[in-house]
Amino acid sequence: MNTTLTTGQTIYAWAVIIIVIAVKAISRYKIFQKCGLDTWKAFVPGLSLWTLFEAAGAPGAFALVGIGATGCYVMAYVLGTIHLYGRMCVYFAVFLCVSYIGLYVGRTWNLAKRFKKSIPFFAGMLVLNTIFTAILAFSSDRLD
Repeated sequence: MNTTLTTGQTIYAWAVIIIVIAVKAISRYKIFQKCGLDTWKAFVPGLSLWTLFEAAGAPGAFALVGIGATGCYVMAYVLGTIHLYGRMCVYFAVFLCVSYIGLYVGRTWNLAKRFKKSIPFFAGMLVLNTIFTAILAFSSDRLD
């Protein structure tokens, strides 16, 4: 069975990825605008996550946990999982990912609470983040 993508499928996949990134960036721009934060930060990848934590009322440094997990996975891939340092990177990345899940849930809860959203909306933000962040950004709700 051939599992390679055709050119059309690859172009479609990249188009979807670019659209999702654009929707996330524009949604964060609107949320930062509602929170009275610098809106240009929505378009800088690491800083955007940092500022989103701050918008939720959490320390922005929590974003470093997610960024660190990504870095550890990249290092594990580069070093290889057979090498001792590669395995250590994998274990540390798993630890950071599990930690980041807790921080992500807390950030999402605080953001939903600050905009007076319900628990089902919070659950939607957890599962379908891009869609519900766009709903939050373009709704008429104001920051508490």
